Amino acid sequence: ISVDQAKRAYSEVPAQISSLGKKLGQLKPGMLADLIILEKNPSEVDPDELINLTPEKVMANGNWVVILG
Repeated sequence: ISVDQAKRAYSEVPAQISSLGKKLGQLKPGMLADLIILEKNPSEVDPDELINLTPEKVMANGNWVVILG
């Protein structure tokens, strides 16, 4: 599957299935935010490299959290 299909499968679809689509699953004002900022754009790397991408920043419940490691 494509990166866009995978992103939707792990964000929008679960929110819709759980009836939380009005609060979760999209990056829009007023939505709850759990997200990561990756070191590279996953749409621009070789699919075999996706497993090696690491997050640079993490947001949980709308708050930036510290990455330990």
